[in-house]
Amino acid sequence: MINTDRPMPDETVYTGLLGRTVQTLRPGTEADPVGVLGSLLVGFSALVGPQARVKISALDNHPALVWALLLGRTADGRKGSATSAAKAVLRLTDEQFYRQSTVSGISSGEGLIKEVEDPTAEDLELLQSVTALTGEPLVVDPDDIGDQRRFVIETEYANLMNRSAKSGSLSAVLRQAWDGDDLKTRTKKGSMTATRPHIAVLGHISPGEFRDMMRAKELAGGTYNRYLILHVHQAQLLPDGGDVDMKELKVCASALAENAALVRDQGDTLITRTKDAGEYWSDYLYAAINNENPEDETLAQFTARRAPYTLRLAALYAMADGRKQIGVRDLKAANALFRYSMESTEHTLKQSYSRAEVPAATNPLARALFQAGDDGLSVTEIREIVGKGKPRPEIDVMLEELPVDSKLRRNAQGRPSTVFYWVGDDGDGYA
Repeated sequence: MINTDRPMPDETVYTGLLGRTVQTLRPGTEADPVGVLGSLLVGFSALVGPQARVKISALDNHPALVWALLLGRTADGRKGSATSAAKAVLRLTDEQFYRQSTVSGISSGEGLIKEVEDPTAEDLELLQSVTALTGEPLVVDPDDIGDQRRFVIETEYANLMNRSAKSGSLSAVLRQAWDGDDLKTRTKKGSMTATRPHIAVLGHISPGEFRDMMRAKELAGGTYNRYLILHVHQAQLLPDGGDVDMKELKVCASALAENAALVRDQGDTLITRTKDAGEYWSDYLYAAINNENPEDETLAQFTARRAPYTLRLAALYAMADGRKQIGVRDLKAANALFRYSMESTEHTLKQSYSRAEVPAATNPLARALFQAGDDGLSVTEIREIVGKGKPRPEIDVMLEELPVDSKLRRNAQGRPSTVFYWVGDDGDGYA
């Protein structure tokens, strides 16, 4: 069953070449198109590199970086499918970049800096001592050594959140990386520096994990409002796997590669706005963004960077189309996508509030199912609540008395298991 109890993005988000690419992928994946778009935007922002800067104000230019969190239920969120579709495009776009720059498993702030660390003096000395076939020393430009672009994919983002909560250094480094600042740290063996790092982060997490693991200090520190929060769900059923027009997909990937290279090959490039886009931004959109501040303080934390994030997104829409100036269409698409991020965040936080306000339940199983929300409970988890010795038929009788639905999902060993979800409302008397 396809879940319709969720926010839906405006079709404006599927603008330009990025939108065309997502539409090409649609017939071949059950993933939510907005999840594919979000994954593709993060990957493309990494591909473009640090040369592109986005004009935010007279004194402030941002890197063209986008980070996203795909929020989807474990059973049918299709987060992995969304990212896999985007990865297929990136492999076609620039396979060398994809192989060398796609990483996962961030364990610490130091580990992230190590990924993009500047070459050491020893590295340069070794490279410059290499003799070419002509017998002449090989002269190496330090700027040509290494690729400090990274596309970080964390499919178990809850683990990263746990590490971030325990270590302030990881949160601090992540915030600096989003800002495009140089990264520095001291270790027992010395110090590490990463100059002009360009790190894009894509995370997967269930709504339940996200609600349960939010930390007030993370909100206050501004870690989460550096992410686009995109609620995703299974978009369609494709029992035969679907089909993709590979010829069209290769055309899209080739165009993305060409347009990304257009920026990189010309060195540092400032992405500005056309005259019409400048007027649209100044006369309408900027004021609308600033007048639309959520009253809820937690939600307001997530939207604090809406204006610069909208410009970052608009710049990527423009660059994907081979342009170095943001147009009105790019701003509208970017604003629509950020609005969807706001709606996704609000949808998730509202569920968090409703669960926090639930009074003590007279039925422990009903309360546990209600609290589990989108993640649901497996039979094994239910036995932990009602008693490990309960036989399955007795559990089935207990479930029949509650407003629940069930769905099959595969466990870590690949075996199917049944998961039960609460589908009643707050007034059913069980919560």
